[in-house]
Amino acid sequence: MLDRALEYAKLHNGGRGMKAADMSEEFNENEVTIYKLIRLGEAPKGVISLIRKGDIPATVVANLIKASMTPKEVTEVVAEEVKRRSDARHDLHKAGFRGASSMTLRRAIRVAVSNLSNRPSLIRGEGQKAVVRALTTLFSGDNKLSPADVERVVLMN
Repeated sequence: MLDRALEYAKLHNGGRGMKAADMSEEFNENEVTIYKLIRLGEAPKGVISLIRKGDIPATVVANLIKASMTPKEVTEVVAEEVKRRSDARHDLHKAGFRGASSMTLRRAIRVAVSNLSNRPSLIRGEGQKAVVRALTTLFSGDNKLSPADVERVVLMN
C-alpha cells in the first residue's frame, strides 16, 4: 500500500501533475481512496520510516491523515498512535497475554488457548474445559483440518 501511495503522490506532484479524478479512472480506484493514498505518499519522511520499520501499518496512517493537516500535525498524530499501540501491546503482555497484533485465525486461536492454559482460573465449568481441550487438540499441529477431524474432536469431548 505504501509503495502505491508513493507512486500516486509522485504522479499527483503536489497538484501540478495528474488529477485524482484521472488517476481514479485510469487505475479503477475510488477517488476518495486516491486522495487518501496521495496524502499518505506525501507524508513526512519520518512517518514513512515508521511504516517501513513496521511500527504502524500504512492503512492506519492513511486513515489518520486529514487533508487540512500540516506535516508537523501528521507527524504528531502518527507518533501518538504508535505510542498508543505500543502501550496497548505492553499492557497485554504485562497481563500475561502473548502474541502479535495481527494474525491468522489459526494463530489467534492458538494464542488464545495458550493464554487460557496459562490462566486456568478463567476456565469455569466442564463445558468451558471441554471447549479448551477441543481447541487445543484441533490447533496443536500444523496440519490442515478436515470436517471429519473437527467432528471427531468435538465428539470426543
